[in-house]
Amino acid sequence: NISRISQNIPRISQNIPRIRQNIPRISQNIPRISQNIPRIRQNIPRISQNIPRISQNIPRIRQNIPRISQNIPRISQNIPRIRQNIPRISQNIPRISQNIIPYIIVKRFPVSQNNVLVFSS
Repeated sequence: NISRISQNIPRISQNIPRIRQNIPRISQNIPRISQNIPRIRQNIPRISQNIPRISQNIPRIRQNIPRISQNIPRISQNIPRIRQNIPRISQNIPRISQNIIPYIIVKRFPVSQNNVLVFSS
């Protein structure tokens, strides 16, 4: 074990300045972290329950990374426009949610000329 430690000493000593630099930020965050510990503890069962599903999805995620990273510039370019639109969107949500059921019904059962429902499969 000693050889492994002595092997790591250069890497460790290389990191010391970065660690020193981060100490204030870390110590600033400790209260927030310790405040969150109960919530984290509470969530552990739910998280561990989801691990199989997540690990099942990892290959699909890996496969999608190039496509996602390709889209990041386009997305980040659109963020200001999206931010600008949020108030207008949130204002429209009640109207949209009110209209969605009739819209689905009309889409599913197109109305014929004389306003009789035409049931199509």
